[in-house]
Amino acid sequence: MKGFSRTNLKYMRMFAQAYPEFGQQPVDQLPWGHNTVLITKAKDPTMRQWYIRACIEHGWSRAVLVHQIESSLYERQGRALSNFDQALPTPQSELARELIKDPYNLDFVGFSDPISERELERSLLDHLKDFLLELGVGFTFVARQKRMVIDNENHYLDLLFFHRKLRRLVAIELKLGRFKAAYKGQMELYLRWLFLKISRFAEFMMRKRKSGTFRLLI
Repeated sequence: MKGFSRTNLKYMRMFAQAYPEFGQQPVDQLPWGHNTVLITKAKDPTMRQWYIRACIEHGWSRAVLVHQIESSLYERQGRALSNFDQALPTPQSELARELIKDPYNLDFVGFSDPISERELERSLLDHLKDFLLELGVGFTFVARQKRMVIDNENHYLDLLFFHRKLRRLVAIELKLGRFKAAYKGQMELYLRWLFLKISRFAEFMMRKRKSGTFRLLI
């Protein structure tokens, strides 16, 4: 066999060392370009297998794979604190826990100076494709500044998404600086409003279709 560059030969050797039992493995399903990225950028075998499964499951392109590795997705995925174990059934709590990250990488917004929460929101929507990529597979944008009338007063939720696998709404409030207890109370108020609206909608659909119902809320 002829025509292989020195770089390709090096990659072939690295590939053979990484997968001595090549054949009938998940890595077989990936293009060569993906594999060169994995063997050069994901040195740890456990990490590499995680990215291989993610590529197959989500259909990542080579560019997306590079981005996810360089943004340390493996290290960030599922690390954020949550109460999903108490609030959701086991299969859904495990999926929800895997979806959240700590921290989220928002470097694509391009701000270096201090900014306001509204400027951050506007920039995230200007870079919606990048933001959805950072959130992960399954998220669909629903609304920004969602108006909610609570006790005859207008309140506005920064961002509202829907997750197709979880079949739940995902409410996002953008805050700058350290966490404050008031933020938790504010979010709980918004979630109760969403829960009430969704429950009414579900009851309407059940009466209309005479079928089962579901609740969509995180």
